[in-house]
Amino acid sequence: MIARLRESIAKARKFPKSADVMVARAELLAPRDRALVEAVMLNHQTAEEIGRIAGINPRTVRYRVHKLTKRLASQKFLDAARLLLYLNPREAEVVRRYHCQGQSLRMVAADMGMTLHQVRREIDRLHGEMVCHRREQARRKLETAELASMLAEAR
Repeated sequence: MIARLRESIAKARKFPKSADVMVARAELLAPRDRALVEAVMLNHQTAEEIGRIAGINPRTVRYRVHKLTKRLASQKFLDAARLLLYLNPREAEVVRRYHCQGQSLRMVAADMGMTLHQVRREIDRLHGEMVCHRREQARRKLETAELASMLAEAR
């Protein structure tokens, strides 16, 4: 229990690093959401200051920041961001809009001139690729760990 407490304190001390990571990930968000994350994480503005500038309730600001940081930390977001490098431009745009920016299927279809069925089919196929990519990374990590332990035993 004490070890877990020390870990959480250590993570809390590394907040600036995690803020930098969040801001870097925010590059994949919609411009409005990116600006909000940067205002909070980089400029250290309070919800009240942002609310006053934007003309919205500070509670709304806090809620949106909470939802955005939750999305940026999610496994689905990370998988989608990693997969973007391997996709053609159209697939990458669908993934970016749906998984990274949080647009609905209907919005993605309307913005990209696709039918709802095409977007659904594309998302389902790409979701399968994300799962395969994650499994491949896990397999590589396991092989690396096994190799390291074999080398340690040989010494």
